[in-house]
Amino acid sequence: RALTQSLLGYTAWELIIAEFRGLAPTDPQVAAGYAALSRERIDRLIELLVTSPLLAELADPDLRSLAAGALGLLNVMAVDHIAAPEVYTEDFITEIVTHAVEGLIR
Repeated sequence: RALTQSLLGYTAWELIIAEFRGLAPTDPQVAAGYAALSRERIDRLIELLVTSPLLAELADPDLRSLAAGALGLLNVMAVDHIAAPEVYTEDFITEIVTHAVEGLIR
């Protein structure tokens, strides 16, 4: 729930990231910037993930996959929440993220 609440506090930022990602394929400079931003976001999330006793035992490639997958899902959920908040409620997003993260760490 804390992750969902944090996400919903930054929906405007997630929308900007989605737009940035949409422009990246058409502009090499935007693509380079998006790649750098992606690496930074993944690295920051890994730093948070390793503070969890359950996740700290995962190998780096697994943590990297978990972080990248979670960030992608969170971005989509934030944009969906902006577009259809009555469908993508905080409770529904929490449920989706919980199931996805549980699946990713198995």
